[in-house]
Amino acid sequence: MKKIALAAVLLMVLSFPAHAANSVSHLKLSLWSYLAVAVPYNIYDVKGLDLGFGSTTDTLTGAQIDLIWAKTQYMKGASLSGIASVTRRHASGLQMAPVTVSRELKGAHVGAFNISTRRLTGAQVGFYNYADEVT
Repeated sequence: MKKIALAAVLLMVLSFPAHAANSVSHLKLSLWSYLAVAVPYNIYDVKGLDLGFGSTTDTLTGAQIDLIWAKTQYMKGASLSGIASVTRRHASGLQMAPVTVSRELKGAHVGAFNISTRRLTGAQVGFYNYADEVT
């Protein structure tokens, strides 16, 4: 337990450099929504790995793995979640969860309920699949 606490403190100290305001994060650890730490400290834009219980990220390039839910604005890569994976605008890659939702998808939805509210270029694999337009 002491090692975990020491690692958490070390991660928080190293994640606050002054030059990180315009950079993207390579590792983000999320507890809930925007309650997170990242290296370097930019919890909004991740180019790498986003791990957590339930996370919200504006731009993701890489992988997002969450136990409960994963939410992004723009996603390029893979988003895996235990309950829901939601991309509010454009997703490119793989979304895998019992419930997957995106506005526009180029790639694949894998889950029980898959919804693309605008355009789908790719595949949806699940019990219920919906897309406004399939190209």
